[in-house]
Amino acid sequence: MIKTLFLFIVILSSSAVTASAQQWQLQTTIDGSSDHPALKAANKDVAWVTGVDVAYRTIDGGRNWGETAIVTVTENLTCISAANADRAIAGGGGPDFGGGNAKLYLTTDGGRAWKAVYTATGPASYWNFVHLFDEQNVIAQSDPPGGAGTFLIVKSSDGGETWTPIANPPSANSGEFGAGTSYFCFDHLNGWFGTATFEEGATGSRVFRTTDGGNTWAGFASGNTLTAADLHFVSLMVGIRTSNFAPFLTRSTDGGQSWAPVTDLPVPNVQFMFAAGGVSTPTQNQMWVAGRTGFGASATNFIITSTDGGATWREQMVASSALAVEIRRIRVPVL
Repeated sequence: MIKTLFLFIVILSSSAVTASAQQWQLQTTIDGSSDHPALKAANKDVAWVTGVDVAYRTIDGGRNWGETAIVTVTENLTCISAANADRAIAGGGGPDFGGGNAKLYLTTDGGRAWKAVYTATGPASYWNFVHLFDEQNVIAQSDPPGGAGTFLIVKSSDGGETWTPIANPPSANSGEFGAGTSYFCFDHLNGWFGTATFEEGATGSRVFRTTDGGNTWAGFASGNTLTAADLHFVSLMVGIRTSNFAPFLTRSTDGGQSWAPVTDLPVPNVQFMFAAGGVSTPTQNQMWVAGRTGFGASATNFIITSTDGGATWREQMVASSALAVEIRRIRVPVL
């Protein structure tokens, strides 16, 4: 199946935009393909972005980006994760993002060379996320390779050189698939990923949670019948889920087992909310969500922020130079 692509990204350091009134500025643009489905900020200086068949890397906090060597000529890239400026792993989504025999690709030299390290054999495989916990331990998740059945979740303990599927992956409901790059790992043990579905109904999209490093997963209704577009947690209990369908923002206070719509948002006429990011440190606990408001010629980007675990939100200013293209990803490096 062909999934939605993401076009505009934001990188935050934990000190970049505080709760005080500041304005978001367009820092730079990336040449090449307009399709940039995934972003990973490894630290305050290093980040990686996927293109269609290449990746882009910055080592100066996003001011300048360099194109890597070609990653693949057989499929389009859908996700990426990186431990540092040298080691990164990218996932594919089949030809034209349509799924099928999707591969994971590894570089250990900053993108000068890539190699395929794992293939999800099947006509519907599509890597939704890959995550490096550190330089050695990695996890990745694909749609059911056969088009139905269980999600494929694989792990690596040697930096992505070899991979092993988990023994008991969670089952997908009819019409359910992973929401691309909708995941969040709080630490080496606790993480979540979101799904979407073509079939609106009682179950709808779900949020899956692991508490044992990805070996087992439990699924819970996300509070949205269609999609859980992005996820972020500021603690093991408190997190948010965004969507491009109403309710656009839901909040959990029990680790993702239940979700309640967030009301009284500071922006009117929300079309969708996609990007979610945040930081949780001893000195700062803050989340950001980006989306689109208004209709037609009056449609514009917005960014809202919360410092109380998503209970209340307020808008931050976005410079006019950053209003033209939808903001679809916010990623915060751990400093």
